[in-house]
Amino acid sequence: MKAGLSAEASGQPIQDWDSQAFRQRLKSALKPPEVWQPDTRGGLRPAAVLIPLFQDKGQWQVLLNKRAEGLKHHAGQISFPGGAFEPTDANIRHTALRETHEELGLDPAYIEIVGYLDELETISGYRVTPFVALLKPGFSVQVDPGEVAEAFSVPLDFFLDPANRRAQGFRSEGKRWQTWVFHHQGHTIWGATAQMLVNLAEKLQPPAVVSGDRSLPENRQGNS
Repeated sequence: MKAGLSAEASGQPIQDWDSQAFRQRLKSALKPPEVWQPDTRGGLRPAAVLIPLFQDKGQWQVLLNKRAEGLKHHAGQISFPGGAFEPTDANIRHTALRETHEELGLDPAYIEIVGYLDELETISGYRVTPFVALLKPGFSVQVDPGEVAEAFSVPLDFFLDPANRRAQGFRSEGKRWQTWVFHHQGHTIWGATAQMLVNLAEKLQPPAVVSGDRSLPENRQGNS
């Protein structure tokens, strides 16, 4: 899978923004990556994911992956590349880059981390830092079949439209939780992944268009 950043148009909608305008919008909406400090409250284990964005045929895309069916945890679920912080990682950003390279074969030289979203606590015991990144022209994806069944992309505009998401309850460990759910071309995107996408969408939208009922009752959402 190869893609590049090539559109020249600017303005609305977001898919029409050129790479420089989009980069600046992201930087103004996200927390700068250099200010991150680990949060050890509640004994949750630090983890990180990468939310890769790229432009293909004039449209901004979100790169996602479907986890391999043979995995012990969250088999077959849609997720972003990522995992737990390891003692050998230089920092939490390194965690996101390392896991992305291991799962999708993405060369860190083609990844520009712009910032990060709000940290997310998961019911599986992690505090996840979602880093948002732009993929540079010429990047390629080579999945590790032991971890990833497939990599695919979804237009960013799909996630920006509140009509495409819905809240859904589920039970885990004897408790009832709420999560966001997206359905796109046969893929069901839910749990922590969906929550991160909603968080990104809300940060990119002007405040006036953010729905007042967007928040879920519980901050710990779904899968890790």
